[in-house]
Amino acid sequence: MGKAAIAVEGFVSNEPKTRTAGSHTVIDITVPVTPQRKVDGKWEDTGDTVWYKASFWDEHVPAILTTIDKGSLVTVTGDGIKTQTYEKDGSTKVSVEITNPQLALVIRRPKKGSPAEEPWASSVPGPVVDSWVNDSETPF
Repeated sequence: MGKAAIAVEGFVSNEPKTRTAGSHTVIDITVPVTPQRKVDGKWEDTGDTVWYKASFWDEHVPAILTTIDKGSLVTVTGDGIKTQTYEKDGSTKVSVEITNPQLALVIRRPKKGSPAEEPWASSVPGPVVDSWVNDSETPF
């Protein structure tokens, strides 16, 4: 017996919206991923964008609505995918849905010297001071 697993990291493409399916509340998250490689110090696309969709039901909906927005960096994991083909603008497209998904918000430190952009970060202008720079000292 085998088991497939998938993990996708990317930015949420649309504001999450709820819908109903029978007596259930459902929220869909879509994360586009475009394969890239670095050439001469610049990133270039190396393939078509794949749009991964994940649906979350009932008890997960309130947490997602209060945490995830369009543009949030997330990781979606699941135990596999379902694909479906469809026609759009005269060409065949593929829809990819992650099955049994789990969702995690990814929080990254700003790059050294860049202004803090997170809403909880300091509003004081200037470079970000990283108190964890010296890895030889553990703060706890």
